[in-house]
Amino acid sequence: PSGVIPLSTLNMHPGADGDRPVLTFTAPATDWYRVTGQFQMVDRTPTGVQVLVSQDATTLVDKPLTLFGQTVQFNLKRKLNAGQTINFSVDAAGNFANDSTELKVAVLRLN
Repeated sequence: PSGVIPLSTLNMHPGADGDRPVLTFTAPATDWYRVTGQFQMVDRTPTGVQVLVSQDATTLVDKPLTLFGQTVQFNLKRKLNAGQTINFSVDAAGNFANDSTELKVAVLRLN
C-alpha cells in the first residue's frame, strides 16, 4: 500500500474482481447495542471507496471516502435479535487500486 496503516486497526482494501472485505458482528443475545467507530482513508493516493455499515439487509451508513485522512464516523443504537448481524465493508467504487481503508469499531451491549 502507499499509505500509513496505524497499529491496532483493521486495514480493509477492496479486491480486483469487485470483492469487498467484510467484517461481521453477530449479536450473541437479543438486546440493544451501541455501535461506534470510523472508517478512515489511509492511502496517500486513493482512487476512492464507498464505506458501508448494514444490519442484515438494511443499509445504515453509505458514504464515500476519496481523500487521504478523510473519515466517516458512525454512532448507532440498534436493537438486535440473537444471531442478527452488523456488517462493515468497503466497496471499490470503480477502481480498487490504492484504497487502503482503516476501520475502528466498538460494539457495546446495552442492558
